[in-house]
Amino acid sequence: MQGIKRGSLLWIAAAFLLCGVLHVLFYRVQYTWDFAEIYCGCVCVFWALSVRKRVTDRRLRRLLLLIAGLLLVYELLQFCRYTLFPSSPAELDHLLWYAYYLPKTALPLLCLALALGVHRPENEPLPRWFRMLLLAGGLMAVGVLTNDLHQCFVSFPSAWTDDGTEKNGWLFYLINGLIFGSYFAAFLLLLRKSRVFRGQSFRWLPLISLGAGLLYFALYALNLGKRFFGVRVWNVGEVLVFLLVGALECCIQTGMIPANTDYEKLFALAKLPAAILDGDGKLCYATLGAEGPLRETEGRELRRHPIHGGRVEWSVDVAPLLALNRELREAAQRIENRNSYLAAEARVRAEKAEVETRNRIYEAVVRAIRPQSEQIDALLEERSAPYEQRLRRVAVLSAYIKRRCNMELLAESGSLPVRELQLAASESMSCLRLLEVETAVSLEGEGELPAPMVIAAYEDLETVIEDCMDSLDALMVFCSAAPGRLDARLLLRSAALTLSPGQLSPEDGSFVRRLSVTKDGQDLILAFSYTEGGGDP
Repeated sequence: MQGIKRGSLLWIAAAFLLCGVLHVLFYRVQYTWDFAEIYCGCVCVFWALSVRKRVTDRRLRRLLLLIAGLLLVYELLQFCRYTLFPSSPAELDHLLWYAYYLPKTALPLLCLALALGVHRPENEPLPRWFRMLLLAGGLMAVGVLTNDLHQCFVSFPSAWTDDGTEKNGWLFYLINGLIFGSYFAAFLLLLRKSRVFRGQSFRWLPLISLGAGLLYFALYALNLGKRFFGVRVWNVGEVLVFLLVGALECCIQTGMIPANTDYEKLFALAKLPAAILDGDGKLCYATLGAEGPLRETEGRELRRHPIHGGRVEWSVDVAPLLALNRELREAAQRIENRNSYLAAEARVRAEKAEVETRNRIYEAVVRAIRPQSEQIDALLEERSAPYEQRLRRVAVLSAYIKRRCNMELLAESGSLPVRELQLAASESMSCLRLLEVETAVSLEGEGELPAPMVIAAYEDLETVIEDCMDSLDALMVFCSAAPGRLDARLLLRSAALTLSPGQLSPEDGSFVRRLSVTKDGQDLILAFSYTEGGGDP
């Protein structure tokens, strides 16, 4: 029987034979009348413990344990009827005899549920027809329990007796048909669903138990055991226990019911260094890779996990992981050093860019205010004019230098608020009042305009002021701003205005300037118009 663990099947067969032999030997011996029930109950318990260890599918394991429990119930009912209550009243005797059919009806239905549950997803319910079959089985069992009312199960000629004079009714044949039909349906379903067996030539092995059961019940009425041994060798309860346990064990051994077997052999063949220890720490099993006691060493880590009755320990080679961690740390250090270098380089670049920007701004400021700075130097060195008069002119030039530098710094964004032009013009006008010049400034409009336009307007105003500062009597500035356009009207009174287009600030291509000059009596009106992008004024 290659591929099948023969020990389990031989153990069940030997236990079955021993049950019959001891039953014959102990018959009518005092204190041994209930031997068969206790013996079969022990067999069910030991088999259930083995099932609990081997079958890992929770639903199948529960069904098998429930089958073992119902077999115990059946033996308990026999014990109650023949040993515990041997002289019970007829009503109790009836109920105990009828109650046999509760486990006898439930057992084949559980076997069918077991066959349906093999390879079925855990969240998928059993088919509806099986639930209807359960309902029919329950109704039949109720019919058996209430047989005294209708006698459709068995009928008695006069009074209650089970000496063979009773007659079977239609419910007897119906419920037995359900029992044997469910057993065969369960076996055929297991045979169809299990396509791969460890022992292909033994797939029909469970039929031996089923066939033996059919043979026993067919010969039950002939009383062959009593004829040869003076006592029935096996009663119905013992036959039911051993044949059902044997059939289910055959299904487990052939793989028709999935189960994990040969744990010890599989564990011993594993190459992973591992060991199973009991609760006291004593070695129970060891794998092929465990050459000695498992210990933690450099490069090997010992891990533990609790299991039922002890723990499992295994050794893990962490040397490659440690080497990889070292490489990762080295790589992380290299990356950190490179990031530090790149951060320092970026900081240097930023500082360099800031310095270059600052220098560029300073150079632009120096270029923009160089003429005024030279004039201030010349005024300070001049001795022909009064000092106070020269100082007042220096104040006008200094106001321009201050506001022009401020515009150059603010112009980094590419635009300037129109309000900045009003502030610059107002400061220049206030300094002109020191020269007894009547001034006024007015601005209409808000928002921002391109910086070159605003700067050009202020430079042109400064050019007009410097051109006629000595002869200027009055100066009024009126500005109006609109999106993309700036207009500046200068109303001035001076006897020596020699302004030429070459003196005005140069255009940089981002705007177009228009200038018109008109005379109104003693006053001159200079109308400057600045248009963004060169549009028509």
